[in-house]
Amino acid sequence: MAETKEDIADAQRDLDEMEAMLSAYLDFAHGAGQGAQEDIDVSAFISGIAADESIEATISGPVATEGRPQQLRRAVLNLIYNARKYAGDPALSLETTESHVLIHVDDSGPGIPEHKREEVLRPFARLDDARTQNVEGVGLGLAVARDIAQVHGGRLKLSDSPAGGLRATIQLPR
Repeated sequence: MAETKEDIADAQRDLDEMEAMLSAYLDFAHGAGQGAQEDIDVSAFISGIAADESIEATISGPVATEGRPQQLRRAVLNLIYNARKYAGDPALSLETTESHVLIHVDDSGPGIPEHKREEVLRPFARLDDARTQNVEGVGLGLAVARDIAQVHGGRLKLSDSPAGGLRATIQLPR
């Protein structure tokens, strides 16, 4: 029913993008509960990710929790990749309280307005079509990180960063 070859090509690109988005989310959903729970030395875990990604890490001290390391790594990397994509070089930090382990990814970019933070946690969400139309990805990074935190009995929280941009925090039970 399209009138021109250009309309047909545009529609095909849209269909291909939708297929990629659905496939990516289904892949995550099928694997969400996989992987054995194990004790994780979170300090070493965060230090390893920081070294692998060549970013700065601030670690408050040794701390352990139980979880699925591969999933947690995916969640932290999603936050790092998002920060890089939209804000430049992120910083990683680990903080502990009596009841929680807090993994922070901070950036100095434009941040996300407070009233939009819940929206970006939904699958396939993108804030500004004009700003992101040439940016790769399907809008699942934050949603997957949120879901992984929840599978671990925690949560993902977005707030203002001390660096001036966005702070994404994975809060896990200790």
